[in-house]
Amino acid sequence: MNTIEYKLTILAKIAKEFAKQKITWALGASGMLFIRGVVNNFNDLDLIIAKEDEKKALSILRKLGTENKLTSKIEYCSEGFYNFLIEQIEADVIVNFGIISHHQKHIFPLVASAIDYSYSVYDTIIPLQTLTEWSYYYHLMGRDYKTKLINNYLQHPNTYQALYSSPLGIIKFNYGYRVRITESVTLANLITCLEL
Repeated sequence: MNTIEYKLTILAKIAKEFAKQKITWALGASGMLFIRGVVNNFNDLDLIIAKEDEKKALSILRKLGTENKLTSKIEYCSEGFYNFLIEQIEADVIVNFGIISHHQKHIFPLVASAIDYSYSVYDTIIPLQTLTEWSYYYHLMGRDYKTKLINNYLQHPNTYQALYSSPLGIIKFNYGYRVRITESVTLANLITCLEL
């Protein structure tokens, strides 16, 4: 079972456990883009963890799932990179995210003050990294399509929210709107916003 609803259920489960232990973390990459309405799908969970909470976070995830052995990727140089399988959902754990671009090493520690706490999934707050951060990360990774996608979204957010939907059930934007999502993932489906 690898549907979007199921992946988001696992994300909410992880978020609840992290909240109990006061882990500083944020969702990044395509999962973050999905929750914000920039894309209509995502493959896995990219959990960006504060260095000081690395051990606690790993301990929680080892109780929830199985840690996989990794082969290193030359273009990444994160201080910590771990991969877990949690109830059939893949989760990457990244500490001090690092990218090698044009023979230069770039390290990006998680900055607590830049975490966006305005979204929740299944009534569980999901901390998100910013679109600006990921636009730059994708630029450094040479993923120009993702950079353009984010920049276009930042210029025209309402257009994207009307185009992309997901079978989520309920995503809440915690500053005044509840977003009810339609049943299937199609570009034609529209998101209905209901004031809380």
